Amino acid sequence: MALIWANSPLAAPMQPFCLASSNDRVCQFDYAGDPDDVIIDLSDAHIWDASSVAALDAVETKYAARGKKVAIVGLNQPSARLHDALAGQLAAGH
Repeated sequence: MALIWANSPLAAPMQPFCLASSNDRVCQFDYAGDPDDVIIDLSDAHIWDASSVAALDAVETKYAARGKKVAIVGLNQPSARLHDALAGQLAAGH
């Protein structure tokens, strides 16, 4: 199991996970090398907009294409609401 913390390449601690960085962050994972179960901990990050949700969708899609499972944990309440409302409904384009 791989645990990817919010202060790893995915999101800097206490920083928004937003459009300015979302596209680059999708490319910063080791999709082939990571274990079959990946946990992305966003405890110290905030999802501000749909582009961030689309970036997380793209990450999940890239892992799923390799038969891997992703769990996103630690979302604050506003981020969780946004993610729940939009996840899987956006064309990631990544």
